[in-house]
Amino acid sequence: MHEGQRLEDIKRGVDVNTPGLNEMAPIQTAARRQDSEMVEFLLSRNADINAPARPNGGQPRTPLQLAAERGQGDMVRMLLDRGADINEASAPTRGRTALQAAASGLEGSPHMEVVEFLLDKGADINAAPSGRYAIEGAAEHGRLDMVQLLLNAGARGNVRDGTGFAFAITLANGEGHFAIAEHAGECRALTARDGGFGVKAMYGDRSKKTVYQQELLVGTNET
Repeated sequence: MHEGQRLEDIKRGVDVNTPGLNEMAPIQTAARRQDSEMVEFLLSRNADINAPARPNGGQPRTPLQLAAERGQGDMVRMLLDRGADINEASAPTRGRTALQAAASGLEGSPHMEVVEFLLDKGADINAAPSGRYAIEGAAEHGRLDMVQLLLNAGARGNVRDGTGFAFAITLANGEGHFAIAEHAGECRALTARDGGFGVKAMYGDRSKKTVYQQELLVGTNET
């Protein structure tokens, strides 16, 4: 059904949370399109700001996850201001939390500013995914700066299975990002030796450095 017709139906009283043919609720479509006016309108009609990813098809993302995946910083801020759950669980299959979505991006284009913003707002950096952990997505797509940022913020790789950075290293090697694989391997060794305190000591406290200063630390032992 055309989105214009959906809007008219909503104005006539159709349930604002009823998914369309694409299995997405109207607010998910509006967030994906970065249509803030539509989002506001839908929320005024009691749309579910955390409309769940559909288990039976469609886009397996909440509105916030959709916006984060596309690097839509203004929409991410708006949704959080209006009460979106920053740590809403990922869909059971092909899912991503908002942070994981931003760290991998749509079609492998991660979004540093959105990742930083979500971390500052309390995103769970080690949330269990149905796909990639945040640091695994960054490693896979060759973002050494983002790997550094996530390490500073407390990333521990796969904490659910206890394999740490092993899969991040595998992904980085598979895509030819050998510097990242080596970097993650060093952190894996530090984590295995002292529970991760060496990683923190090696890279310092993210909150006390600018992004530029953090990037200068990549591959160094400076704190």
